[in-house]
Amino acid sequence: MWWNNIIIYQIYIRSFNNNLLGIIEKIPYLKKLNIDAIWINPFFPDGGKDGGYDIIDYYNINNKIGTMNDFNVLINNLNKNNIKIIIDLPLNHTSNKHKWFMDSVYKRNAKDDWYIWKTKENIHKNWKSIFEKTPWEYNKIRDEYYYHYFYKEQPDLNIANHLVQEEIFNIIKFWINKGINGIRFDAISNFICNDDLNNIDNNKLTMQLNTKDTFDYINILCKKIKNLNKNIFLIGEQDPFYSSIYHETELLKSLDSIFNFNFAYSNNFSLINLKNLLSNNNPNKILFTNNHDVDRNRYGEDDLKIAKIICLILLTKNNTKIIYYGQEIGMWNCKNNFIDNYGRDICRAPMQWYNNKKKYDLNKDWIELSDNYKIRNVEDQANDTHSLLNWYIKIIKISKVLTGNIFNIETNENILSYKRRTINNEIYKFTINFNNNDCMIELL
Repeated sequence: MWWNNIIIYQIYIRSFNNNLLGIIEKIPYLKKLNIDAIWINPFFPDGGKDGGYDIIDYYNINNKIGTMNDFNVLINNLNKNNIKIIIDLPLNHTSNKHKWFMDSVYKRNAKDDWYIWKTKENIHKNWKSIFEKTPWEYNKIRDEYYYHYFYKEQPDLNIANHLVQEEIFNIIKFWINKGINGIRFDAISNFICNDDLNNIDNNKLTMQLNTKDTFDYINILCKKIKNLNKNIFLIGEQDPFYSSIYHETELLKSLDSIFNFNFAYSNNFSLINLKNLLSNNNPNKILFTNNHDVDRNRYGEDDLKIAKIICLILLTKNNTKIIYYGQEIGMWNCKNNFIDNYGRDICRAPMQWYNNKKKYDLNKDWIELSDNYKIRNVEDQANDTHSLLNWYIKIIKISKVLTGNIFNIETNENILSYKRRTINNEIYKFTINFNNNDCMIELL
């Protein structure tokens, strides 16, 4: 399928170039990078609580990001340039400002149980929230508590409800008809809780995450989507901390791919660790080192030599890979603007296009441009043959001709080397010297 071993470029829209039209403006840059697809973070109207992941309307565009016509123009321009588009769908929860939630609060329009409501006596007291002290929030109007795994402003949908399932499929069908090529399902481990009060695991996250009902529902949903369009790439974001190999195996029975969090969370720049990352491989798991939830430069990539090594190891693997915007120029973390309560502003700063601040058209109500734009920017690096940007372009080009898994991984003191074949049966040898943080590529 078209998504095998491709390179995806993740775009946090307001930070990349302000809006949807800003993405269109930068398509020549994406073509120069030679990426195959873009993944855009949520662009829907939202409640302003979780960086686009607290949705108010699944059928429209946030007016700070653009219009539906802008989206249509973006799709057309991407198609002309042979770039696929993957959208990010948070379906586990909505904003508490969503009309569905207000209908559920007031028990209107047959939406009484579109969310998970409990009386005080029936709440699961040992359930957890990832962002709040408790996952249960009291509502005076209903005199009941609603469940939220994330912020209290993000009530979880009751996806066990068949009417909710029907609506979810309608949303997906709407965007497929708009011309999208793939879907990233956010927080897929959380879809359906085990709501049995007598369950012996009441004090564990096993009731909240990766339940059998979740896997069964995902299987049904994916089959319906593939019947609609078999070429839609379906990616699941499983919980990185509470998902086992068994859970991932269950997800991969339905989804085309899930995320491999090893690169993103190992954060250990050592020969042994990087050798392990090279050795362990599941081609159905997408590789990445950075995204909108993860601090930048955790391996020490503020050193450009280390950044080149991390690039090499990531992009020469036999997997689909993700590059997070700005990673290719070595963007650093910025200061926290406190737009996101969880502190993730630091990895979501505006893309550093230029070395002169006067050239930027910045959102005044958004994250500030980081000061290091003066030394890490596209404008300077594009003209420097030894820059990190041009290194990424070189390694992406090599990655496109590689086939099969890595073989002959060798270590000798502080040297790590490995080989991969090309489509034409040539062999590339990649050598990393940890003594001086340098790397070499040979076509044998």
